[in-house]
Amino acid sequence: MRTFQLEALTAKLVLPSWCREALEKRCFRGVDIAEAGNFNRWSNFIDMIYDRKFTDPLMEIVQDIIEEREADLDQGFTEAFTVPFTEPVGWTSILPADLLPNEDLRQTETGARWSALFVVNQAVLAPQTSLVSMTLKICRDHLKHVDIACLVKDLRPGPLPNARFRGDMTEKTGYAWFDLHHPGGRDYLEIEL
Repeated sequence: MRTFQLEALTAKLVLPSWCREALEKRCFRGVDIAEAGNFNRWSNFIDMIYDRKFTDPLMEIVQDIIEEREADLDQGFTEAFTVPFTEPVGWTSILPADLLPNEDLRQTETGARWSALFVVNQAVLAPQTSLVSMTLKICRDHLKHVDIACLVKDLRPGPLPNARFRGDMTEKTGYAWFDLHHPGGRDYLEIEL
């Protein structure tokens, strides 16, 4: 947990233990592990939230969201967004499917009620990204320790398609996915959603 001052409000950024464990397996696997969906700038969430190059733009985005949705703070709401960073932070786990030939892709069921085209050609390396996608539940802190509580629900390097993860995600979004053990490369590609 870390506390931030947002103009007249105080907010806390909280990573629930269930989410921390999932993120350690998915995107904080070690800064020297060049694989899709992994951060190479931070070794864990604590390092990330104490990096002002990340938290300053993050808090600006959170401040804007709170101002836009102030009426929803009592009941709380979930918001997904992307934080731009000044340099690569890790390897993305998605790529526009139309950038790849069909023979490099295979339709795969994930076991989580969604499927997608996945990159199967190991020679196609996951590109580096300077984007961080987050999903937060934002609400008033009913325990009154601070004004606003921001609970991390998801976090990953690269963009996050704005679509519910059900059905064929490539059909919905136009993106192909890399599995989390797919090798990452040195190339940098910024993906606009």
